[in-house]
Amino acid sequence: MNKYGLSIDFGGTTIKCAIMDKEGNIITKFIIDTYYGDIYKNLDNIYNKYKEKIKELNIEDSSIISYSIGVPGPIKDNKVEYLINVGIKEPIDIISYLNRLFNKKGYLYNDAHASGIGEFEIRNTSWDKALIMLGTGTGICTKYGNEELGHVIILDYEEERYDNKGILNSIEAYCSKIGILKTYKYYCYKYNIKYEELSIKEIFNQDNKAKVDTINEFVNKHLVDGIIGLINRDNNIHEVIIGGGISKGLDISKLEKKVNEKTKDNIIISRAVFTDGLYGLNRTIFKRDLFDKK
Repeated sequence: MNKYGLSIDFGGTTIKCAIMDKEGNIITKFIIDTYYGDIYKNLDNIYNKYKEKIKELNIEDSSIISYSIGVPGPIKDNKVEYLINVGIKEPIDIISYLNRLFNKKGYLYNDAHASGIGEFEIRNTSWDKALIMLGTGTGICTKYGNEELGHVIILDYEEERYDNKGILNSIEAYCSKIGILKTYKYYCYKYNIKYEELSIKEIFNQDNKAKVDTINEFVNKHLVDGIIGLINRDNNIHEVIIGGGISKGLDISKLEKKVNEKTKDNIIISRAVFTDGLYGLNRTIFKRDLFDKK
């Protein structure tokens, strides 16, 4: 009997799931909308959709050896400390709930850390010399796992801007989705342009000066300064891997040039191979020895 694993990438907008084999090949993939503030409804929806899929594909539940879930928040004692962008502000034991639903043991990881293992393995890159920025703001993974560095590294700006944990002038306050929206809102008011609640993709498709200045400030200032702050924290870092939806429109070569103009360190900046954490989560199931060392 073939053996498979279920990867679950739990995001604030959608939950991406995939049944994958031991080599990391996707057998089937499905996406579920995330419900804000109702964690158990989300977990029930994952399980119910999973049952639909294996029935549809005639896959025996017993052939799914385990599941692994990545969440956008810190992990402590096998519990999620909080999930701010899902409306959860206190520790919650989602793994015990899922274990009962699936009737099998699963694994819980921070999403950036899980994505990091996928990137580092596929690239054969040293954990000692690289870090991954997931979404260019909040999820930052190093050899130490996810250290919430998006909240730790502070940018030396006169402007006062708080992140979703109430920390002043962190990387996340400027480089995350929320940070970019705040920058766009500022320029809309500055140029007397009607401000509307838009997605990042919609903002980047706007034809106005607010969009142009937002992108310039994000790429040429906020992101450059954020990367330099991370590099200065660990002098061994020589490569920065940028992932997430926001990274798709970045000119990586120009960003690399601007960072190296300030650091003189010959830092390599590259785009992530994967757009989600599904492959890395699969590795946490089938390559436990490798992942646990990280």
